[in-house]
Amino acid sequence: MSTARFLQPAWIYGILGAFFGLSLVFITPPFQVPDEPNHFYRAYQVSQGGFLGQFEQARSYPGGFLPESLEHSVVQLTRGVQQNTERRYSISWIREAFEIELEPGREKFLAFPNTVIFSPVSYLPQAAGIAAGRALDLPPLVLLYLGRLAALAFTVLLGCWTLHVIRFFRWPLLLLLLMPMTVFEAASVSADAVTNALSIAFCGSILSEMSGCAGPISRARKAQWAGLFALVTLSKTVYVILGLLIFMIPPERFGGRRRQLGFLSAFFMLGGAAFVGWSWFANSVYVPFHSYVHTNLREQLSLVLTNPAGFVEMVFGAFVRQREAYRHMFIGVLGWLDTYLPVWLLNAYTILLLLAAGFDGDPDLRMGFARRIWLGFTAAAGLLAVSLSTYCLWTAVGSAEIDSIQGRYFIPLAPVVLLLFYNSTFAGGVKPRHKAAVVIPSLVLTWLVTVSALVDRYYSL
Repeated sequence: MSTARFLQPAWIYGILGAFFGLSLVFITPPFQVPDEPNHFYRAYQVSQGGFLGQFEQARSYPGGFLPESLEHSVVQLTRGVQQNTERRYSISWIREAFEIELEPGREKFLAFPNTVIFSPVSYLPQAAGIAAGRALDLPPLVLLYLGRLAALAFTVLLGCWTLHVIRFFRWPLLLLLLMPMTVFEAASVSADAVTNALSIAFCGSILSEMSGCAGPISRARKAQWAGLFALVTLSKTVYVILGLLIFMIPPERFGGRRRQLGFLSAFFMLGGAAFVGWSWFANSVYVPFHSYVHTNLREQLSLVLTNPAGFVEMVFGAFVRQREAYRHMFIGVLGWLDTYLPVWLLNAYTILLLLAAGFDGDPDLRMGFARRIWLGFTAAAGLLAVSLSTYCLWTAVGSAEIDSIQGRYFIPLAPVVLLLFYNSTFAGGVKPRHKAAVVIPSLVLTWLVTVSALVDRYYSL
């Protein structure tokens, strides 16, 4: 096997993604990823075949009946470390947690209202890993690690496939897949691991037919698009917006305008069914996460529809004011949002992403003004969709600010934004081995800084 093959983005990601991810699976303490305890409960529920959440009559929050040992393990392994930067993690806690037996017959109702609304699609890899551990009656802590490993394996395999099928723009997607926040979430049981991987794969699948292709699009590719679109929508309904990328493919690739309209009708009907179907199920178990905050989806949505221009102004105003915070959280604010990477690394990674987007084009593919306008519209629609979802579900009714938006929510939309910097002028000007000579050391340095930040935050050495 030639050395040149190992310098291709798919191979680089397969090797570095697995290595970086495995290191974070075990360096990141258990349940020190945002909301990981509740993600673990939901993944365990899915592993039992519990696709929908439950309400207990005496409880006001949805969740499910799960082994008591899961909650005991969370209590044993958290101990107020999250968002308390003065407190360090003790390896002895992990040793003690290994002694907690699963005891699946001893169940209690556990509430996890912020994750029970997510589709089972978001947890299928994690649930598969947990189910394997349950079959062997392994301790809850081992189930957590099996869930993390399964999510990482799914992300790496799907990422390798994505980088293999596209003919251009592979280096920007490689950098996005190996960005600290992306890898950090991939090495957890968070629903975001699956959502990010599916979203980037869908974008890559669209890109695969934009360059170096002629003739009609195959039925297999169309089925692939439809399947990925449905899975992305089910993983998190807000990212249904990514379906707009299908309009980047010219009508002649579908065999004419009529066939294009026929496919688009089926495509959006499938995505719409996924969106409406799971939204209906999620609404049946949705309750406000914080009882002290008055949230009401219908009331909030009614206010937005009454003054849509005001909402748009609020969203883009907040984005301008908090753009630096969003950028930091997008690239990597790790731990339970309490582990910061150096500003110089964030700046350098931002520049590297933009340079990769500008220098990894196809000389035969012109993006054109109309396509750039459409990309800008899709990106803006994505920002509005994420903001609207957060505003309606988690923000107090009538609030003038949107609570809880985090930069990591924009990872699935990042390929769209990066394509705005696409430039075919420089395509072919930099050879792949020269790109690899810059990208690989940069990624290794990023990993070293990331690991150092996590070790410094959580462990006393």
